[in-house]
Amino acid sequence: MMTFVWVIGQVGLIAELFPPGVYYPAMISFIFGNSATIYMNLIALREDQRSALMWPALVVPLYWVLMSIAALKGMWQMISAPSYWEKTAHGLANDESASGTSGDGDAGIGTPTAGGSAPPDTATAT
Repeated sequence: MMTFVWVIGQVGLIAELFPPGVYYPAMISFIFGNSATIYMNLIALREDQRSALMWPALVVPLYWVLMSIAALKGMWQMISAPSYWEKTAHGLANDESASGTSGDGDAGIGTPTAGGSAPPDTATAT
């Protein structure tokens, strides 16, 4: 992000924080390192004959940006609300039979059968 801001706006603060002896080698390393990673991904996909994944391999830098945003959001939430747990909503099926629930709320997980134990194995019962 600092590279983008530097190229677009030539912000003086970045020049003060990173002198040219640090900034330019870091920028060169950033550009060549990320380019080499994308290139290696493309070579691996070609060698594995998985050409359908070429476009996703090219947009990996967008994924890196999104992961950085998620990390910043997570850090902010750790500071502002350390006990908050942001859960993901799961379950695309609304039908009780598709989700395996009996409608009582606990989905029958961990509850024993009527006898208090697991049902007998029919293959061994004679």
